[in-house]
Amino acid sequence: MDTAAVPADFIGDAQSLAFSLSFQPNHLPAIREYMDRLARRTVTDNARNRVALLQTMLAWDAGQPSEASSRLGTGAGRDVARILAALFWSGDTTEARQAAERLAGTRVTDLAGVPTELATSPVCAAALWDVAQGRTSGVPGAAQLLRETARTRDPAWPPTINQVCATLLETTAAQINGQPQARAMVDSLDRLLQLGPSLIGMSWQNLAVAGLLEKEGQYARAAAAARRTRQYYVYIPFLATYYREAGRLAERAGERDRAIEGYARYLDLRKDAEPALQEEVNQVKQALARLTAEKP
Repeated sequence: MDTAAVPADFIGDAQSLAFSLSFQPNHLPAIREYMDRLARRTVTDNARNRVALLQTMLAWDAGQPSEASSRLGTGAGRDVARILAALFWSGDTTEARQAAERLAGTRVTDLAGVPTELATSPVCAAALWDVAQGRTSGVPGAAQLLRETARTRDPAWPPTINQVCATLLETTAAQINGQPQARAMVDSLDRLLQLGPSLIGMSWQNLAVAGLLEKEGQYARAAAAARRTRQYYVYIPFLATYYREAGRLAERAGERDRAIEGYARYLDLRKDAEPALQEEVNQVKQALARLTAEKP
């Protein structure tokens, strides 16, 4: 769509505005402007919180983590968001470490208070942070807690968010610890995440498996995983990272055109990134310039 064609007084609902971002990343500035106007018009706490959440995620995608942090609320949902932002969205690692400390020892496996788009329980988020630091001793306990939430679920049904997290934690730990079955576990997890609509709640999970595949030297499969962004008429979190990783991994796989596409989309989102992220942005610019110059 042409932003000039959008009525000047258009407000719409938060979901509609965010939906536009998923498919039109170059419209990010206009969408954020509409979100700001919408925030001034909301009257209920639920609507206000919803708009604030989307504004936060838009800020992370734009490469403005300090603004995103200032918009976050309180409680477990905030801590989960900060951990995931640091792991998958160029978020502040100090804030994430503090959040993980607050969640240490948590047994909360439900998503109450956690943004639906982030689809991650406090137990999962805390364990993800630990394995990212190379600490795997807590994985068995976390996986058991996560799987317990689906104890009565029909095994023929698609896995829940918590079940997927348990599998991902175990797979990551196996890879970190050099276990011989790690490669087969990564392959199995990648196949699981290709189930499509049955895993509509997935958000960061394909980024995680892309990283695991990269460590196995499977660059083309890793790039393919980074292109699985689950566009289902709602805002897609971590979009900038998906684009960057799709470009970087495609370049490693020798897929020049796909690399150029991923890098270009990333730069569309992060035209106004904060100084803290300028090094990352410049690296992508240099990679895009190199690939464009090499293109026949």
